[in-house]
Amino acid sequence: MVTFHFKLSELGTVTLDIDQPEQLDSLVRRCAAGSDNDSGGYIAVRNGRVIQGDCLIEDEDTITILPAISGG
Repeated sequence: MVTFHFKLSELGTVTLDIDQPEQLDSLVRRCAAGSDNDSGGYIAVRNGRVIQGDCLIEDEDTITILPAISGG
């Protein structure tokens, strides 16, 4: 089971069961499906390190998702 902690989002904490490693982008889209939330741009952190959307996520990973906010 993969656990996602969506910070500053109505999604909150979401868990997904996966049988094999999957790409982060795909899993984030699955988390957002069925809700009115658009995953949009985000920053993902696993074990204190920023990871990219093509990174493979494995069972038992815990991922923190932060919205990508820009401004000037």
